[in-house]
Amino acid sequence: PLFAGQDTLWGAYGRGHKGGGVDRSSAMWAFRYLQQVVNLNFARMMQDVRGLQSQVEGRGRELVKEMADNWKGNTTLLATAANAHAEKVVQAWWKMTDQLIFTYADGNVYSADSVETAGYPQWWLEAVGYEDGPPPPPLAADEL
Repeated sequence: PLFAGQDTLWGAYGRGHKGGGVDRSSAMWAFRYLQQVVNLNFARMMQDVRGLQSQVEGRGRELVKEMADNWKGNTTLLATAANAHAEKVVQAWWKMTDQLIFTYADGNVYSADSVETAGYPQWWLEAVGYEDGPPPPPLAADEL
């Protein structure tokens, strides 16, 4: 959360625009870059993104409660807490983007010690007549 009463704003929220190049010190670019990467494999990647989103939103709700209980007009306290949280969120977003590129590279699903072929959903394979995979290759001319 960013509070209306905070007296400063973390600098990453004032940097970056769509007309400039990718800037890893910009909050806008952290969010935009992740969004662009997720478009590569939305169904799979969004499961991971939603997990992170739930974590940072949960911490944000805790922070709102803490500040409601403790800020007592101290705008510097509000800013310090909100800016620290905002920085962690941006760092987590960049880390998530890098993790998504690693995990879902080349249409596969990678982990530190394995790789799985992502494949196609069963409903699609049935719709295109590939429920048992592609047909065998044609015979070579000398096998006819």
